[in-house]
Amino acid sequence: MTYQEFNREIVPLKDKIYRCALAVLGNRMDAEDMVQDTYGKLWTIREKLDALDNREAYAMRMVRNLCLDHLRAARLHEEKLEEEFSHRTEEGPGQQEELKDMDAVVRQVIARLPEKPRTVIHLRDVEGYEMEEIAAIVGDDVATVRVTLSRARKTVREKVINIMNYGIR
Repeated sequence: MTYQEFNREIVPLKDKIYRCALAVLGNRMDAEDMVQDTYGKLWTIREKLDALDNREAYAMRMVRNLCLDHLRAARLHEEKLEEEFSHRTEEGPGQQEELKDMDAVVRQVIARLPEKPRTVIHLRDVEGYEMEEIAAIVGDDVATVRVTLSRARKTVREKVINIMNYGIR
């Protein structure tokens, strides 16, 4: 793959790669670092990219794997979510005003999902990927992706309804 082909085919994916990294990591600076790491690795193996049928899926899978490696090494993501959740539950009635914004509630619930359902729901509902593309990115078959997406949506729906009805989490 030449410099021009790389710029034409791979560089335009940067926004999708960034959003995927942000969805997995939940941290803008870490997501930006993962985008840089992804492009560095893609550039290094640019000659091998010619043999791939779906370069976009390969790039998305690469960034996802890099993010998972980062999370496994640092374990920061879970600690940040737990810390944020414990602070929010201590805030009391002031938090209920914030929960009126449905979009914020949905994003909060999605952010608390386990990694794979969070990634699948993000790729499908936010990025608009087809099931086959998501299956290629996460490394599962299409049927498994459909089940994961269905369960993730059900979990989000139940938790949002519970929160909006001022139920106990």
